[in-house]
Amino acid sequence: MVINKIDRPDARPQEVLNEIYDLFIDLDADETQLDFPVLYAVAKDGTATVDMDATGVDLQPLFETIVSEIPPATGDAEGTLQILVTNLDYSDYFGRIAICRVFQGTLHAGDDVTISKRDGSLQKTRITKLFTFSGLKRIETTETTMGDIVPWPASRASPSARPSPVSKPRAAAAHCD
Repeated sequence: MVINKIDRPDARPQEVLNEIYDLFIDLDADETQLDFPVLYAVAKDGTATVDMDATGVDLQPLFETIVSEIPPATGDAEGTLQILVTNLDYSDYFGRIAICRVFQGTLHAGDDVTISKRDGSLQKTRITKLFTFSGLKRIETTETTMGDIVPWPASRASPSARPSPVSKPRAAAAHCD
């Protein structure tokens, strides 16, 4: 859990943490879900710390926590492709961009895939462009594998117009043909 903006005069990080615990308890979280690391950050300054009373120097504590707490991807890199669309973006050049996480398999530019939509319908499409992230910047690539977060220009897969900024994430799975 990252509690941000702790530099503000009206910051109340301990109260916020207590409210987060209350929320988790209201949602019937079990003991393992309540046992999460807490970091305190000033994002605009690019600092984070595990000690609320210490001043952060950089974001290294955040990165170290991510690496130590987030399990590596599981699955089979050679298995049937499974991705989950978790967010949507828009580019004036590409149109709609699906932000996906690859749970299994390997995704290649040029692959023919089938998108399984929420209503159960299937839609065939081709991966014409494929990107990955370097920081917040999109970098074109030819291959991504399980565990990767992948921005995929999906405008050809879905003829819908530009998504609204408040559109909800849509779940979809893609399978290689």
